[in-house]
Amino acid sequence: RKTVRNRDLRNTLQRNREKLAAQNMVSPEYSLELLKLHANAIVSSVVAVPLLVVLASFAGFAIGFGPEIFLWATLSCLIYSGMALLSRRFLNTGKKENRKLWTRVFLTGHLFVGLTWAVLTIIPCTMCSAEPAIFYKAILLLMAISATATICYTLPVTIVITFAIPVVTFGAQYGTHTTGMLAVSYTHLRAH
Repeated sequence: RKTVRNRDLRNTLQRNREKLAAQNMVSPEYSLELLKLHANAIVSSVVAVPLLVVLASFAGFAIGFGPEIFLWATLSCLIYSGMALLSRRFLNTGKKENRKLWTRVFLTGHLFVGLTWAVLTIIPCTMCSAEPAIFYKAILLLMAISATATICYTLPVTIVITFAIPVVTFGAQYGTHTTGMLAVSYTHLRAH
């Protein structure tokens, strides 16, 4: 008899969870706490992400990108620093009444971060062939997407807002590239 009660209770709880999720009912206090967690994560990563960008720019320069890679790194670091400053400001002044405004501010900031990654995808590699540039940019985008997913877990929509434009830009630029190793891989995949 006890297992039936537990099963009934479990089913009732599951149905109620599904109803709440479908209704998208989130209290303003909970939403504010999620924004605070988001802001804290951005502030905590204020050194790590720009460090990744700076190291990536030096690696890009080493494989043949021109000095514009350093301009991209500077722009990216400035945008990330701006996000950190906004996050600190939110943590000092964020109130429940302003949570929708701050959500829009954060999402707009992430859009600008995404635009810096889109700029990376269009920077030409002046001293290297297309393949190293493709792999370099693809690896950087994957690292940035995974780092952003880890940092922004409380606002999952930020992944789409941040990386939709860079991924489309990358795909438009290199999606039909069929030379060298990429062509061999593509031909091998089509054959199977």
